[in-house]
Amino acid sequence: MGYFFGEEEGKGGAMEVLTIEEHAKRQGSAPSILAAVMQFEGWACGKKIAEDEFKRAINAFLSSPISGLKEGSN
Repeated sequence: MGYFFGEEEGKGGAMEVLTIEEHAKRQGSAPSILAAVMQFEGWACGKKIAEDEFKRAINAFLSSPISGLKEGSN
């Protein structure tokens, strides 16, 4: 496991950097949602990110329009 020392460092500690699959497992994300978010974000299997980025991506996908386009895309 790795750690990310970024903005959150001064707010009480380091944020863990895990693969997107590990984040999905920890948070109980459905495999279909993970697959859709990976497509939506252009992520490949094994990509390592911080938990806040994973949560942001899940929320962005779930609140996106049914067209599947990111806001501001045509």
